[in-house]
Amino acid sequence: MTFIQELPNELILMLVVDMPLSAFAALRQTSKRFNEVTIVTFGRRFFHTRNIMLHEKSVQNLDSIAKHPVFASCVRKVGFSPTRVKSDWYGFEEECEARQHYGVEEMTFENMRGIPQRLPATAFIFAVDQAFARLSNCNTISLTNAQRPWGLRTLIADELSEVQSYEESQKFKGRWFIRYLIGYIFALSIKFGMENIEIFADKVCHKPWKGLPCQSCSTIGISDICMARPAASSNLKALKMTVHTHYRAWPNDAFTQLISCFPQLSSLTLDFDTRTYECLYFSEFKIPGLKELTLCCRYCHPSELAHVIKRHEETLDRVAFHDVYLTNLPDWLLLMDVLCKMSNIHVHFEWFKGKEGIFWVGRTSGRPELDALYRELYNTSDLRNDNDKRKMRDLLHQIGDQDVWAAIQL
Repeated sequence: MTFIQELPNELILMLVVDMPLSAFAALRQTSKRFNEVTIVTFGRRFFHTRNIMLHEKSVQNLDSIAKHPVFASCVRKVGFSPTRVKSDWYGFEEECEARQHYGVEEMTFENMRGIPQRLPATAFIFAVDQAFARLSNCNTISLTNAQRPWGLRTLIADELSEVQSYEESQKFKGRWFIRYLIGYIFALSIKFGMENIEIFADKVCHKPWKGLPCQSCSTIGISDICMARPAASSNLKALKMTVHTHYRAWPNDAFTQLISCFPQLSSLTLDFDTRTYECLYFSEFKIPGLKELTLCCRYCHPSELAHVIKRHEETLDRVAFHDVYLTNLPDWLLLMDVLCKMSNIHVHFEWFKGKEGIFWVGRTSGRPELDALYRELYNTSDLRNDNDKRKMRDLLHQIGDQDVWAAIQL
């Protein structure tokens, strides 16, 4: 029999309703199969890491798990998501009143940094703090507003009408609270010695807003992260961000500020929720000690990624590419040429719907030679040495040659 602590945590859990521990155990026991099915259906990007993510409304669930002798040791990561929340959620008004009492209603660089130390121990802070004290194996804390919590369908109409986003209810207080929550996460990481902090920044312009901001600037940006940095030394080493470049140029100024605030940053994950419009060609950011770089490739040109990688080739130990398409084969060959020149770097590929790609190759091409090449390609993920990288490059060349031959025949 498999012990509960040996099962994977591949489950994103966000709730707006109470969940008994028995239900949590059942979810963990089925999470492995759930993970496999979801990867096949949606792609691996939904499960990059092992997550136990709790909504603020259900902070009592986190407290119950932390008190359990077995479940507490299972938790490796805790995340917060303020996207969908009742305007009177547990502790929200209390936090707002506390900030008003201390004269920090508006969050600025000058008054932001000391807030977590000055605020009184409200019910929300006390509950979370007590829970983290019992989660001995938790080494990652995160904040994202990119997910919606489960449990919404279980609410009756009257309850559902009260569940609103920060953009719809408590608009300005919500923005300030997001910055406060980032600062509190940094404070928790320092107190409990966590080395991994994941913050998903998806603001369009990544610039501090002045006056009345546009609707797209109401979420988390790089400037919010820098503004919320703690006065004490932070253990921040890993940062994940969803960069929304849109039609604006790459936010070089914001990244310069980020690097100055967190010079010890060694792992960076960049996702793009829209096309980059070749903004990466004009990016100037360079993280001096960057060792791990993860890039989501669905909306990028491979030559753009090569441009970013070459700038960090002196320090990089590992590069990972998620949601990889082969729609631009010459660009991927250019990228592989760059990687082949970087010795001792570990390269990881996650093909977009790779298993489905293997299934459909034999049904669509009608070319046994090409089918075999694509199957070998989609079954390759880790390139651990120079030989593996050269093999991948040769495989891409063979696929390109077969496609050219097919075009000539037509």
